[in-house]
Amino acid sequence: MEKGHLRCDANVSVQLEQNGIRVSTPISEIKNLNSFKSVEAALTYEAERLYQDFISGGETSTRKNKITVGWDEHKQLTTMQRGKEEAHDYKYFPEPDLPPLHFSLDDIAALKASLPELPANRRVRLVSEYAISPADARILVDDKDLSNYFEKSTSELAEWMNTDGNHNEELGNRAYQLLANWLLNRFMAVLNDKKIDITDTKVTAENFAQLVARIAEKKINSTGAQEVLLEMIETGLDPDSIIKEKGLEQVSDEGLIKELCQKIIDANEKVVTEYKSGKENVLMFLVGQVMKESKGKAQPEMVKDILKGLLAQ
Repeated sequence: MEKGHLRCDANVSVQLEQNGIRVSTPISEIKNLNSFKSVEAALTYEAERLYQDFISGGETSTRKNKITVGWDEHKQLTTMQRGKEEAHDYKYFPEPDLPPLHFSLDDIAALKASLPELPANRRVRLVSEYAISPADARILVDDKDLSNYFEKSTSELAEWMNTDGNHNEELGNRAYQLLANWLLNRFMAVLNDKKIDITDTKVTAENFAQLVARIAEKKINSTGAQEVLLEMIETGLDPDSIIKEKGLEQVSDEGLIKELCQKIIDANEKVVTEYKSGKENVLMFLVGQVMKESKGKAQPEMVKDILKGLLAQ
């Protein structure tokens, strides 16, 4: 094949009706075809030959075994080579050094019980246990080390959420999917770019789970989280230390955010007028201005809700 040469065998039989019953002619195996054109011509010829021989009551109508035929490229017809009747015709021979093995149902059950969790079962369990998407589960299970890291991280994430007093089933499920998203789309993208294997990363499962917990709790926004993740990959430091050092924690003080929102409303009378006249899409401009004023630390959802409340007055 490395030279661009084709060599293949093609099998053909014909299905047709006989006395209202669908039957098939015996199979013809056409040997050593060396081009697509030869495959097409040989199959066409042999199929027609089988059909005509069968309906005319020829040997094809009574023969059961498979035959081997050759293709004559010059005459454009097939020629009989040999019939195949028994296993030895296919060069299947018993091996005296391999005796027959007999297993009881108990033996089979014990062997099954000794098997590790199989990939298909693990995919199903990840979806069921962590409420992640089947597509993410498939990617995780395709790499054993990656799926192990994911499960270690989810275990640590549950601990972090419980420690912070924020754990509930709905938040937990969202946090697990969030963890899968950050692991597959953000974390692995950086590791692949830096040619670092998941088993060699400085980011422990505990620290990665802690970062995801801070995102889920909205203590840090997505932009800040990416900055923290890069620092974690470079240094191996825990996310809380980096967040504190860089001053990236989101502001959730409602009173402070309300002051910022009012300041932006007062400074943008024209935009406020447009919003109140029905152009609701300009709200995002005001949200952006508040985020800019807070140096990206204000929680965007809280900013949006407070702005809506102030503008409705």
